[in-house]
Amino acid sequence: MSSNNGNPYIPYRVNIIDAWYEAPGDRCIKTFKVTFDDEKVWDTWSHRPGQCAMVGIPGIGESMFCISSSPTEKGFLRFSIMKTGKNTSALHELEKDDSFYIRGPLGNTFPVDDWKGKNIVTVGGGIGQAPLRPVIQWVRDNRADYGELELIYGART
Repeated sequence: MSSNNGNPYIPYRVNIIDAWYEAPGDRCIKTFKVTFDDEKVWDTWSHRPGQCAMVGIPGIGESMFCISSSPTEKGFLRFSIMKTGKNTSALHELEKDDSFYIRGPLGNTFPVDDWKGKNIVTVGGGIGQAPLRPVIQWVRDNRADYGELELIYGART
């Protein structure tokens, strides 16, 4: 599939370059590190911390997930997905070298430019940490622009 010229409503095929489980159990969380099938997509792709994408498999369905990688991390995107239904179960069956489709980026962003010069505190746990990861990485990659960075993380186990 060729580049969609920045149209977030046309799907891009992505290839899984790595996949791993973040948490076990009935509602396990799996993270996918992907790259675009068509490398030209990087010429028009632009996302900011807090944005999301529709992620799916043709014939199965699609669901909205946050992009859990920062725009400062080049050459790949990450999606952390909890297994909860038909689409997420099908996605969890995928491994390295498999592919799926994304549409995006969609949604609002965190106002990271407005936060410059301020201390940053994130509070999250479990799958709720996924949308915060791009903020944390953005601040780490732009340390001179921000004050202290503090993470508060909660987990069941």
